[in-house]
This record gives sequence, structure tokens and C-alpha cells, in this order.
Amino acid sequence: MTPSFPFIAHKFGGSSMRDAERIAQVAAILSTREGERQVVVVSAMQGVTDALIALAHSAAARSEVWRDALGRLRERHQATALALLGAQAEATVAWLEQEFADLADVLHALALLGTPSREALDLIQGLGEVWSSRLLAEHFKVRGDAAVWCDAREVLRVRAEELGVMVDWAQSQALFDTLRDRQPSTRMSSPASSPATAKAAPPRSGAMAPTIPARSSVRWPMPPKSTSGPTSTASTALIRARCPRPC
Repeated sequence: MTPSFPFIAHKFGGSSMRDAERIAQVAAILSTREGERQVVVVSAMQGVTDALIALAHSAAARSEVWRDALGRLRERHQATALALLGAQAEATVAWLEQEFADLADVLHALALLGTPSREALDLIQGLGEVWSSRLLAEHFKVRGDAAVWCDAREVLRVRAEELGVMVDWAQSQALFDTLRDRQPSTRMSSPASSPATAKAAPPRSGAMAPTIPARSSVRWPMPPKSTSGPTSTASTALIRARCPRPC
């Protein structure tokens, strides 16, 4: 089923997603813009991507400091979930606990190998966007705004070609259309996408754009101060969507 009207893409960077207060502000801004189908693009919480890359290199160097750094990163995200979701945070905190347990296993494997593999680094560095987009989606629900978190890794498909990894747009489009049609919710939130990491790693940097017919994109200041003053462009960035009507 093809949407009857296009999405508007919104982009919020790491500064806008720095902590619970900023994430709540992002949700508040988007909720005031009723009457448009929204693709909401969010980066990892400020500093998280760099911290994840540092974790990978630290573990591969067999430095024990990665364990304490991982603990601090886990506590930051769980504290953010508690601040954003309150009494409804239990399921999200448990999900984060499992995410960080899985990450600890990967880092332990890097420490055993003593080298940072490309595949492991791709997996690790994209996790922050998975976590932040999930936190935003769950916060919409707490606000009473229906929302669905879509994992773009379940939608984006790629294939190896002579020039590198390329997106299979037809298959990705079909998967997204199926996902959209079976969701009764009016909002969707998902991590960003990139061809290089689509199969095994959290996708990054905007490869899902052509699956969604976007009229324009809105790049908000960092941090967003109000509902005025964004920069609009003719391109879209990806697949975090919240819509005031069924998708």
C-alpha cells in the first residue's frame, strides 16, 4: 500500500539527544507538529558513538579499562530510561541490560583475539543509535502518543557487488511496506541505516531514504530550542517515522 501523502523527515543530532531532558524536548517538539507524517532521524546520545569505538579498541588492546567504561555507559542509558519512562521503564531497562550483556560478550571476544575486526567495529559503533531511537519511541508511548520502534536491520537488505556493498532497494522497499501496513500505530522510530552494516550491524547514516516518499527534510538546531528555526532541505535521511495517521 503506497502512502497517500509523503513523510516529512526530521533530523536530531547527538546534542539534541544528550540526556533525558533533551530527548523529552525532541518528543515535545515533534508532538506539536500534527498533521504531517514524520520520519524522525536521531543520532546516538552525545558522545556515545565515540565511547563505543573507544571501547572496541580498548578491548582489542586487552586493556581492562573497557569494563569500567562499559559499566558507565550502561548506567547512563539505564538512568536515561528511568528518567524518561518512570514507572513504565522496567521492560526498557531489561532490554538495555540484555543489549549491554551482548556487547560485553563481543568486547570479551575482541580481548581474546587481541585485534579489532571490521565486522565487530561496525556492529559496536552503531549501537548508540539503536538505543537512543528505542528510548525516544518508548517515551512517545509514555506521553500517550502511539509509537512503534522499527529496527531498520529488519528492513534494509544489501548485496555484494563489484564496487562494494549495495542496497537492494526493491526488497528493502517491500519489507518496509509490509512492516508499515501491519502496524496499527501512528508512529514509528528506528535506527539510521547504511549499506555497509545492514546485515550484521546496526545500520547507520541514511540509506533507507528511498523506501519512504519524503517531501522534505528538516534539520533542527543542536539542541532544538523551539518549534521554529529549523533548516529545510529537499532530501531525506532515513526511516525513523512517527505519523499522526496510520502508515
